[in-house]
Amino acid sequence: MKSCSSEFDPDFEGYFDFVSTSILTSFITNSQGD
Repeated sequence: MKSCSSEFDPDFEGYFDFVSTSILTSFITNSQGD
């Protein structure tokens, strides 16, 4: 179970970083557009 978690962790971290950046960019774009 721990091995699976360790294998999934990096992928999840990269996905979270991608989503966070996407949301942040969208928020900034909406802020400037308004």
